[in-house]
Amino acid sequence: MLLLPEALDDYVGPDTPVRFIEALVDRLDLTITGFIRVTPKATGRPRHDPADLLAG
Repeated sequence: MLLLPEALDDYVGPDTPVRFIEALVDRLDLTITGFIRVTPKATGRPRHDPADLLAG
C-alpha cells in the first residue's frame, strides 16, 4: 500500500484551472516572450526548462 498516489494526475481533477494553465503554457512560444535556455558551466547544475518554471 502506498502512502501517496503513483501519479500526480490522481490529485488533479480533469476540470481544474491547473489543466488550463498547463495547456496554455504548452502552446506558448517562450522564445518570443524572452525565455531562453542557457548553457550551464561545467561546475553548475543542469538547466531547467523555462516552461517548467513558468507553469510549475
